[in-house]
Amino acid sequence: MLEKSENSRVLDALRRWLDLEDEHAQLKQQAVHIRSTLDDQILSRLLEDRASDVAQTVIRLGRELTRLQSVQPADVGAKVYVLQQIIPLCDDETVCTGICQIIRADIERLDIKIERFSDERQKAG
Repeated sequence: MLEKSENSRVLDALRRWLDLEDEHAQLKQQAVHIRSTLDDQILSRLLEDRASDVAQTVIRLGRELTRLQSVQPADVGAKVYVLQQIIPLCDDETVCTGICQIIRADIERLDIKIERFSDERQKAG
């Protein structure tokens, strides 16, 4: 998606957000590995705490990303992806609801026809 789209503030923010999301996943994986392989509860807990901090930053940056104005369908797709990744991390339903409202407004403002995309995917699949 990123390679085929024009640069935009949303896609630039998505690139930075993806790096942070990767860091979060690596920290979680390392914490599990340290706990199960080395049985080091202290180091594992430190990694989990850091992963929790990074998760909060992922949510905050995701919210900031979704507030940027979409100028192309790929921007909306980026926001939908971020929302999907934030849902399991966020226990505040109002955050996800707010992001959904922003995405819906972008879809309407850009006059994106959702049916067209689902029809094209069915033909390609």
